[in-house]
Amino acid sequence: MHSDDEVLTPYQKTLNNASLELAKNDCALLQNRGELFALARKKVDEDGYAYSKKTSRSSKFGKAATHAPKPKRKYLQSNMREENI
Repeated sequence: MHSDDEVLTPYQKTLNNASLELAKNDCALLQNRGELFALARKKVDEDGYAYSKKTSRSSKFGKAATHAPKPKRKYLQSNMREENI
């Protein structure tokens, strides 16, 4: 819970607005705040929120969830690395 003198970030304000819209459409969501919050985060992400880092870093909703992980580089022992150089 936020105190009165604490300023909300733009993302938090956007989440609050999305939660309000969702609650207006389905009042039953107010009984389960966890579900409402998850749906609000999903709605904000789908609506194309402009994240400060250009993309969502969320593993659940962001672009990281849709892309396959990068393969790891093969480990080279120091003597093999010297041979390659």
